[in-house]
Amino acid sequence: MLFALFFCYIYIFVLYIYKFFIVNMCYGHIYFISIINNVSIKYMRNHIVVSPHPKYIVEKSIPKDWKKCKIVTPKEFENMDYDKDKDQVYPWGDVAFDTICSKIDNPEMGFSLEVSELCNNKYNCRERLKSLKDIPFKICKNFVVDWPENKEEKLIAKPVNGTGSSGILIVKHGDKLKPIDADYIIEKYIDDKYARMCVDGYLCNGKVGILSLWDNNYQKESPTTFESLSYPCRLDDEIHTKAIKKFTEVLNELHELTKTDNQIFDIEFFIVDGEAQVMEINPRIGGNFLPFYEAVTGYNPWKSYESIRKGEQPKKSCEPGSGICRYNWFFDCKDGIYEDEEGNYSVKSAQYSHTYVFSPEKKMDYEKLLKYTENIFEEYKEKVREK
Repeated sequence: MLFALFFCYIYIFVLYIYKFFIVNMCYGHIYFISIINNVSIKYMRNHIVVSPHPKYIVEKSIPKDWKKCKIVTPKEFENMDYDKDKDQVYPWGDVAFDTICSKIDNPEMGFSLEVSELCNNKYNCRERLKSLKDIPFKICKNFVVDWPENKEEKLIAKPVNGTGSSGILIVKHGDKLKPIDADYIIEKYIDDKYARMCVDGYLCNGKVGILSLWDNNYQKESPTTFESLSYPCRLDDEIHTKAIKKFTEVLNELHELTKTDNQIFDIEFFIVDGEAQVMEINPRIGGNFLPFYEAVTGYNPWKSYESIRKGEQPKKSCEPGSGICRYNWFFDCKDGIYEDEEGNYSVKSAQYSHTYVFSPEKKMDYEKLLKYTENIFEEYKEKVREK
């Protein structure tokens, strides 16, 4: 009798395990139970990348082992069904991040509406974060620059909600600004002689980690116009250390203020007299260099997101090299994408075109990389003429 009862218990237990694991696997996700902590951790199997860019660009960075992956526009994501138990979502760019946050708003999983709104208003961001007050700034609401402290000082005016280099003006006290649908933030102009760089890193279980450091390169003849991103960063180790320290300070403050966690950030810096000062906070991994991010840094951006959301530190999938993402405002690739025999390519993006050149060499001269982008442009023009 006892033996039969014991056998029944075993049979019921086996059925439960079968139902729990096998059935759930059929639906695309598995649950692992932690008996000690009495919690369940869901390993998502459906991946959704939200991006305004054409699919042929996004596909360049998608992990090969992601069998279930959807690439959708922000508008498509707004209107689609989202299952928080089955779907893992990844943002490519500011609009994608903002769209996801407005629909999900889960700070602990890296989608904080408060962070989205904070980073979308340059003035509020500087006003609320102590770590951003090392650059003098003011709000301008009536489109007249008011800087009586030093009437001849060189200043910069930016739309509070601007992105990239759009709408930026060099101004001084008393100047009248072009009316727009937003306020301007006025900041002290940082001299062009000072280097710019950016740091990609993350919060994971409340701790800060680093992925990569890049150079932000601006056109010499037009210092407010962005030219390219290049890797690895050419600045010295002492500057790297200070930039990472400042990055950590900013993320710790954001975590304390908004409770955001398990999220990747990209922060742009001015390097002024050897110190890192924040130019801008982007609450997602750097956008336009993602197609070759893995080739140059060794980290796949989406695998990094996936690891962070599991509470794990990202790991490199290959050896890093060097590379450049050139913002080609003039290279309008008619077929969407052009690739040379070495695997370097140009793509027509959502707003403008980019050229990507990468090398397995860990340190390649920047001017050499820049020259390669021009060679691709000339090669493309020649092939167009041949057609």
